[in-house]
Amino acid sequence: MNRMSNKDRIAHAAAEAQAKEKEKAAAKEVKKETKPKARTKKVVVSARMKVVWEVCGGSGVALKAFPYSEKAGADADAAARTNSTGKQHSVRASKVPME
Repeated sequence: MNRMSNKDRIAHAAAEAQAKEKEKAAAKEVKKETKPKARTKKVVVSARMKVVWEVCGGSGVALKAFPYSEKAGADADAAARTNSTGKQHSVRASKVPME
């Protein structure tokens, strides 16, 4: 193997640096040619919710729904269902979308 002189090493390093610069310039041209994709904004739709009272059976299935202002009616219906069937019925608040 031949040993390179200092002058040859510097010339070789300069040639490699120029080759890298050409590659970077070519890569930038390729990147400039591609158009960026249009970004779509996420539309956040906040659905308005309202609270209703649901009369539920023992398994938690809603049997009947009452407006929020009629809690006494929901309690009375739950008591009537408990007395008529002998199984426990309860009232719970639930959020539903506004109409």
